[in-house]
Amino acid sequence: IKPGAPVNLAGRKVGQVTKLFSPVPLSQRPEGKPEYEALVEIKVNDAAGVYKEVSVTLSQFGLLGEFVIDLTSGDAASGTAPEGYHFIGTRSPDISQFMAETLETIQPVAEEAKLTLEQLRATADNLQKLTDENSNFNATMERMKELGDNLVRLSAEEGPLWSAVGKFDSLTGDLNHISSDLVAKDTINLTLQSVRGAVGDLEKTSATLNSTVEDLGPGLSETVRNAAQATDTLKRQPWRLVWPGTKKYPEDKADYLKDGVPVRRAIPVN
Repeated sequence: IKPGAPVNLAGRKVGQVTKLFSPVPLSQRPEGKPEYEALVEIKVNDAAGVYKEVSVTLSQFGLLGEFVIDLTSGDAASGTAPEGYHFIGTRSPDISQFMAETLETIQPVAEEAKLTLEQLRATADNLQKLTDENSNFNATMERMKELGDNLVRLSAEEGPLWSAVGKFDSLTGDLNHISSDLVAKDTINLTLQSVRGAVGDLEKTSATLNSTVEDLGPGLSETVRNAAQATDTLKRQPWRLVWPGTKKYPEDKADYLKDGVPVRRAIPVN
């Protein structure tokens, strides 16, 4: 801003800038605002009615227009400002400040966009390596192509697959023919009848063996008893191998009747 710049009150001109002081000594700066370095002296019409509590803004009209001091939002209850009264003013964002704020807003987005572009570049490099002439992807695709060619050859009209299918059909036909013959000739029933006959013969043989064992039972029991007595005699009286008449059996005292006559049982001598 320059001396002579207009001073507006609620949009109408009521005065102008008379002097500029910059920098202002620290002792003369507003309390709590040590960064306020400039003092602008203005002169307004007495009839303007500038209040003590008013918003003072340094603004610029138009993109490249002149700077003005604009007084707005006055509070009548505060009373009219006397001569030499100080106001704390603010500056409206101009194009440079607007650009700086815009850059501050855009910078994170730009950084993220830069990172995204780097990732896209890395992805493009990886895709280039993946689709390279000697890459694993191309080798895999070649193998897939070979697999497809092999499947085509296998499934061809005269290929091995059709040959195997033909052999399977032939085998199925032979099995059907064999099963038909078995059903027609009643081979299964004949085989079952033969098995039943063999089982009947086994049952007859088993019955014969049981009868024979029953007939031999008493004799075998007597033989076993005699063997047990001989073993006992040999263990207790081995001299009887030389003098067999020294052992007495309980049966020797038993009598039985033969034609009504008591007879004593004889002791056999070996």
